[in-house]
Amino acid sequence: MNAVYSKVLGMLITIGLGSFLRHLGILDKKDAAVISKIMLNVTLPAMIIGYLNGLTLSKDILTAVLCGLAVNLLFFLGGFLRARKNDPDDRAVKVFSSVGMNIGGLGIPVLSTVASAEAMAAVMAFNYVGTPIFVLGIAPSVCAAAYSGGGRIRPGTVLGKLFTSTCGITCFAMLGLSALHIVLPPFVMEFCTALNNSNNLLAMLVIGILLELKFPKGALRDVAGLCAVRFGAAAVCAALIWFFLPVSDEIRRALTLVCFVPLPSPNPALALASGYRGGRVAAVMSLDLLVGLAAMSAMLVLLYG
Repeated sequence: MNAVYSKVLGMLITIGLGSFLRHLGILDKKDAAVISKIMLNVTLPAMIIGYLNGLTLSKDILTAVLCGLAVNLLFFLGGFLRARKNDPDDRAVKVFSSVGMNIGGLGIPVLSTVASAEAMAAVMAFNYVGTPIFVLGIAPSVCAAAYSGGGRIRPGTVLGKLFTSTCGITCFAMLGLSALHIVLPPFVMEFCTALNNSNNLLAMLVIGILLELKFPKGALRDVAGLCAVRFGAAAVCAALIWFFLPVSDEIRRALTLVCFVPLPSPNPALALASGYRGGRVAAVMSLDLLVGLAAMSAMLVLLYG
């Protein structure tokens, strides 16, 4: 129990350090973008290689893939079905305020300190199939279609998003090697271990740099409502996983926790790229981050304490 409390305290201190360095002017949001790129293209792929090398593709891993698709679908529908028809802005806000989880940038670094290798492999399988499809493919396509008036989603574009991220490519490559029973040599694993040891520190610094406690005037109630719906959906998903998912206890604990991971950091940029020009998605991100961190910390102590 003390070890888990120490990990949570260490994360909160590092987040505070990132925020403090931003207020001093030493780091800013541009630095956070650079650190995020390093994580997504260097240290997180190294972690994926470390956990998936020599993996046996068990029924639990395949179940985690299907579970990830189902959870991402539920989050997406939670925003899409509540959006007003013929209102592209409302669709963009509600979709990008509900879809996806920042498992790669936050969930995996946090879980790597307490979860088993089997559970980490399942979390990666859960994340790197469902998340690219819905966050990078379906959500932008649906919102862009609303602005263009075409209303069509292109399957080719959606499927192509699976192979646009370094983490996604690495995950598929390692799953392929595992299916062929190919194991990478020890020197590669030593190099990957050296890289992935920095993931937790970098993730918490980015959160501290980006954390905002100010909201647009009069928007707090709307933002809070959007967050409440999202974490209500997270609680439903977590309960279904905990009571009904036919996997090992280690995997069940890890997948239950990741349901409460905050929204993916690219969501505001993806909303803008789809045609949205407001600031509500970014405001939701800030509150979602605060609530998500609190929920994750509580679940970490509850499940692993």
